[in-house]
Amino acid sequence: MDTSNETKWGRQMIEWRNLYRGLIMGASDVVPGVSGGTMAVLLGIYERFIDALNGIFTREWKRHLAFLIPLGVGIVAAMVSLAKVIKLGI
Repeated sequence: MDTSNETKWGRQMIEWRNLYRGLIMGASDVVPGVSGGTMAVLLGIYERFIDALNGIFTREWKRHLAFLIPLGVGIVAAMVSLAKVIKLGI
């Protein structure tokens, strides 16, 4: 089984485990005093996250988007759902 991020046609596969990482980062953004960047450091993806943000406008943009899209979806989903929970609790 090939665990690399490329298929045999050279296309980038989306890293779906980043959805879970994004959920953790988004949840921490809702909590006062904790940042998503701190969670990225603890999850071990901070450097890759910064590289992906810087690499969007390079020739390897597809590889960087394959990393960022599920991360962003997770962040937004966590922030929206937890903000609603907090609003209901207040």
